[in-house]
Amino acid sequence: MPSGGAAVHQQAGALCARLHEAGELERGDRAEAEASLNAAADGAEKYLTRTGDRLTQDERRLIRDHAARLRRVGPVPVGYIHGDNQPRNWLWSEHGLALVDFERTRPAALVQDLVILATTQWADHPEREKAFLLSYGWKLSDAEQQALHCLTALDAVNCLAWGPDNGDDEVTARGRRTLDRLMREVRP
Repeated sequence: MPSGGAAVHQQAGALCARLHEAGELERGDRAEAEASLNAAADGAEKYLTRTGDRLTQDERRLIRDHAARLRRVGPVPVGYIHGDNQPRNWLWSEHGLALVDFERTRPAALVQDLVILATTQWADHPEREKAFLLSYGWKLSDAEQQALHCLTALDAVNCLAWGPDNGDDEVTARGRRTLDRLMREVRP
């Protein structure tokens, strides 16, 4: 079965939901999770600095606009996230799908686990997104949709800072593609 097909995304959505429902956050973890969107927004300037002259002024403005908007989305569901939720970390066997590579697991806004999928697997394949979210078990709220949109911008600048510095053409291309798409959209 192809790693990116709708059936695989359906199973991944169910697994992701199980992870997100795995247990109550402890008090310290809850505070960290509730602060995770602001922490992501705080990182924007660091990544903008690291990109040097790779971004135009309009692109920099867009990133800053999305970081500011992220701070205003309001409360979203929090819990433990995988942190690197994407097909390379989905192990397929005759028994079904399993998540692997939990080194980035942390307390955070649950929507943060959807960013890489939104910028890679779902960008040109809405059927994958639909399958994932259907088995995930709930429709994203307006706040979660706004947060996801803003987080994709922050992921783009992160990719454009990290990718070239580490010779990772795939990550760099992901960031450029996402940023180009966002630049074509109506500004926040």
